[in-house]
Amino acid sequence: MRPSRLAWGVVCLALACTPRNAPPASGGDVQPAIDSIAPTTGQAGPAYPIRVTIYGSGFAEAGNVVRFGPVDVRDRPSTEGGTRIVFSAPKVRPTGTEAPPPALMPGTYDITVTTPEGTSNVVRFTLTSTP
Repeated sequence: MRPSRLAWGVVCLALACTPRNAPPASGGDVQPAIDSIAPTTGQAGPAYPIRVTIYGSGFAEAGNVVRFGPVDVRDRPSTEGGTRIVFSAPKVRPTGTEAPPPALMPGTYDITVTTPEGTSNVVRFTLTSTP
């Protein structure tokens, strides 16, 4: 955890720090929070791609990790000043082997966002059966 700007200022006065050594002014220790997602449901199966938008606050400019159930969607940038992340909902679970990845089954999946400052609250997305 980074020191607060006030604490850093006191330390810098004592140690004669230069401005480039100071912690960043923006963001500072703001844990990510999800307000909502859109859409909240979509059809399972690779034939039905789904772009999901996460609305919230405290997202990093780059490098956010969106966890969709058992799958990490890495290195997602945010827009709108750290308040939106757009990602494609995963439809399969990577295996890390040569075996074909298994499909994510219809059901409800937790979504979180992780930044260097922490992990957000949970919201849920439902994959429905294909028609």
